[in-house]
Amino acid sequence: MSPESTKPKVLIVGAGIGGLTLGAILEKADIPYEIFEKASSIKPLGSAIAVGPPVIPLFTQLGIIDQIDAKGIKGRKTKVYSDKNGLLLELDFVAGAAEKFGNPGYIISRPNLHSTLLSLIPPERIHLNKRVLSHVETGTGIIIRTSDNMTHEGNILVGAD
Repeated sequence: MSPESTKPKVLIVGAGIGGLTLGAILEKADIPYEIFEKASSIKPLGSAIAVGPPVIPLFTQLGIIDQIDAKGIKGRKTKVYSDKNGLLLELDFVAGAAEKFGNPGYIISRPNLHSTLLSLIPPERIHLNKRVLSHVETGTGIIIRTSDNMTHEGNILVGAD
């Protein structure tokens, strides 16, 4: 039995930030995976997301920290304002967290983070128009059935939608 055949195959449901982050980690670790997305296209949506200091080593290992640094706002404290309502939110990345972890935190737009993570995933790993309707556990893994009545087999199922 080859080492490749002993690696589990991971089925990821959802191509949002969570699903793409897991896919990027598995890609880097050379672990087989497939991502199933119910939408017909990938459209990064949303406004901004706070990324705390403990997550920065992950971005460094994935090789995208320079992109995060270029696209995000670095700091320990961030204030979010509205033209109409003034100060909406003051975010402090847990007092001392930046010093404890040796990294700053970032505020980054969700579309920028999403597209940066998407760039790490080979297009053939993402299956669009594949709403997962059901799953069945087998003795050795899992089988999912998608809305196009296709089945896909793996060893681990992760819901990241």
